Amino acid sequence: MKIALDKDGFYLGSGELKMGTIPNTANLIEENNPVPVAFLKAKWDGGKWIEGANESEIRTASNEENDLTVSAKLDLILELLQKKEE
Repeated sequence: MKIALDKDGFYLGSGELKMGTIPNTANLIEENNPVPVAFLKAKWDGGKWIEGANESEIRTASNEENDLTVSAKLDLILELLQKKEE
């Protein structure tokens, strides 16, 4: 599978890459190890995929997930309270 990386090794895309869909400066590598979906910013170090996101980016993403979870919980509570009043 062809994988496009930026100049720093960060993942840009994979599969059937078409001209114009990736920057001209992208490096194309042939790699059989799929990009782990758990990484926020997958980075190829020349032998394996590593997490390229810094601590701040990870914390921000974690907070966004928690905010969505809290919001979803509040919506559920509101819905339950409205049903109780009916």
